[in-house]
Amino acid sequence: MKKYLFSGVLAIATALTGAVVLTSCSHDVTFSEEDVQEAKHAEAVAKYEKAFINMFGQPASNQCWDFTQGGSFTATRGQVVNPNNLVAWPSYSAQVYGINYKAANGNSDPLQESTLNSLYNTYLSEIYDAINNAEEKTWAPTGTYLFRTFSTHLNGTLDKNQKETKYYSVGASFKNTNNVLTNNVLAQEMHKWNDNNPDKRGTTGSNHTCSLNFGEVPSAVWFACATTNSDGAITPANCQLESYKEVELTFGDKTYTFWGFKCETNGGYTDLILIVQKTTEEKTLRIAKRYMVEDLGGSGESDIDFNDVVFDVREFSDGSQECIVRALGGTLPVTIKVGSTEWSKPEPITKMQNTQAGYNLYEEIAIFEIENKDCNYNTNNVEVHVKDVEGFEHVTTFPNNGKIPAMIAFSVIKEWNVERVRVTEDWFKTLPFVFEEDE
Repeated sequence: MKKYLFSGVLAIATALTGAVVLTSCSHDVTFSEEDVQEAKHAEAVAKYEKAFINMFGQPASNQCWDFTQGGSFTATRGQVVNPNNLVAWPSYSAQVYGINYKAANGNSDPLQESTLNSLYNTYLSEIYDAINNAEEKTWAPTGTYLFRTFSTHLNGTLDKNQKETKYYSVGASFKNTNNVLTNNVLAQEMHKWNDNNPDKRGTTGSNHTCSLNFGEVPSAVWFACATTNSDGAITPANCQLESYKEVELTFGDKTYTFWGFKCETNGGYTDLILIVQKTTEEKTLRIAKRYMVEDLGGSGESDIDFNDVVFDVREFSDGSQECIVRALGGTLPVTIKVGSTEWSKPEPITKMQNTQAGYNLYEEIAIFEIENKDCNYNTNNVEVHVKDVEGFEHVTTFPNNGKIPAMIAFSVIKEWNVERVRVTEDWFKTLPFVFEEDE
């Protein structure tokens, strides 16, 4: 079957352009089925591109659709990025700088919510006393740690009449961005304040236990500060993290490690507490990029939600590469090609997967190794092949600058839209979690 290649080039097609051949003066007409389908699809692509332009305007000639390479959405009004903004690690880059999402939720989490709840409800005062009485240590961590937010309290108080609480975070300023270590755990609404629960805790965010290899973090200014989930900025030097407290406590037959951080000028080392666990990794995640694709059964009525195919491509310290299929909002046969490696959607083909409300950001529909380690993160040599109901195969490649995109790339902290919710200009311009200093 003939393939139609879509790489972000404006396609203008009439109904059967190039598909009609006059064979004699008697007006006999011969139709090539492949040409008919190709022309039909070209017309659908043209409708999609028109719809995209109607929504966002004609892209600027230098518009880059790989937002991990410093691109910003400039198609209509441009974007000025405040270098002092707090952004979720690993920021806009495909380089993850040591961070790895070890577990999303459920029993796979090495620091499970049930364990944190039990420790919190039973031993909170004892943990606080231990941190308050511990000696300060210079902040110079090495090695790899699992970590998860245990608790946050304003000015270290356990007073249940203290109704004012804040979100706290630690982070590192490097590569011209202020990367928040605890990222979207603290950006989401945790437990609302009530008489029995006066704090905000990292137990219900979409991102639970993470891991950081401190040896992969560039030279940085570390900071600890109060944050909220709205736009804003900080000056890292004004809230520089230079010391912390560490305690090891045994409850039952298990020993737990806690790190305490002072995030307020007049606060204490119980402002923010992380529960941590030192670990050893055979290989470290180095690069992670998320591709989002509109499958272009493409018509003027296309939902333009960029969730028809969502997949992450990752590279590790030993050079190995893998692809994780995260979401499949399309209902047509699809094949993902990364470098020279291909994966095809199994039955049931028509089932939408992980695009409805409440989807799992860390779903692993499939994981496959990239043979020959030949994915190129700079050139984005990935393709998505989709067959329509008539068997016509349409191939989407990464768009050149300034073209209409059917594929885009972000860092892996970018969330995709739920089914049938169109992307917006703001969606293109922002990562999901940008923080503001909470004064």
